Amino acid sequence: MKLSFKAKRNIGLIVLTVAVIVAIILTIVLVQKYGDDEKPVKGAIGQTVSTSQADVCVNSMRVSQFVGEVEAKDGKCFLLVKVDVKANKKLKVSSCDFVVEGANNVTDGYSGKNGHAFYAELVEYSLKKGESVDYSLIFEVEKDRIESYFLYAFGAKIDLGGTVKPIVERTKCPPIYAVVTDL
Repeated sequence: MKLSFKAKRNIGLIVLTVAVIVAIILTIVLVQKYGDDEKPVKGAIGQTVSTSQADVCVNSMRVSQFVGEVEAKDGKCFLLVKVDVKANKKLKVSSCDFVVEGANNVTDGYSGKNGHAFYAELVEYSLKKGESVDYSLIFEVEKDRIESYFLYAFGAKIDLGGTVKPIVERTKCPPIYAVVTDL
């Protein structure tokens, strides 16, 4: 059986239409699956923020002029942030994955203005889905800043609050190494 020109053209149009529909469906599925990490999911201290990569929760945040014997440099202070991360898929996590815009992540080392310093080894964990890790992070920030600082990690944007006024008392240095736990 020989197909006429019209029949071949109609079959070609049907194949082209199906290909375009499949491409549109794939684009929609991929945007829904990976699009949530392009636009951060917002939260605040004490709230668990869920993304496709992880559930992130800032348990506490404290501002201090000292970490142990180490004093922040002039015009600066420390944000001491405790964060829980639970993997929603296979995930590598290190202290470098946590960013506070306008701040310097000094979790892995810092030399204070009083000559004291602290240093730690960079620790990276490979988490399986459902595993969690707790981090105590240290950020150097501007003293007396009024605008909020935001912690960014794994597609989450967590508001750490505004008006940074440091506590002048000396605080114990929080544990710098992460602790991995299974749920």
